[in-house]
Amino acid sequence: MSEWEIPTEGISEDGSVLIAEGVYYVEIASVETAPSKKGDRMLTLRLRTVGTNKTLMTDRLTFGDKARGLALNKLYELGVKRPPKDQPAVFEPTDLIGRRAAVLIVHEKKEDQNGNTRTEARVASFGSSRPPFPIGGYLSEVRALELGLI
Repeated sequence: MSEWEIPTEGISEDGSVLIAEGVYYVEIASVETAPSKKGDRMLTLRLRTVGTNKTLMTDRLTFGDKARGLALNKLYELGVKRPPKDQPAVFEPTDLIGRRAAVLIVHEKKEDQNGNTRTEARVASFGSSRPPFPIGGYLSEVRALELGLI
């Protein structure tokens, strides 16, 4: 019997397949609402690659004190109207379905409670966003088209 040679690039430490880092053109395929583990409001967006029926990943937007600004930036890039200063953003979560944007996917090392490290693909946020992507890693479809990113 001959030896097998199996490529390992793109495989995380836990054996899962990693989405390659880069810019993806996505649309919101579904939205779920549920409280986060801390009890804050949370949206789970299923991101589908435009032109396919393939789910790229899910993105959880939490609206607690620390993450609210990041989540709102993502919503504004998806076309939710930015309210006047000190006014709440008002939107219907299911209206996000079908909206499109470019997202910046990055890899991040995570350590679990046992000290094991693994690599995860996620939408860029504060420390990993890069121009022209605003904090949050989403860029509106209109802007991404203007810049030739999608």
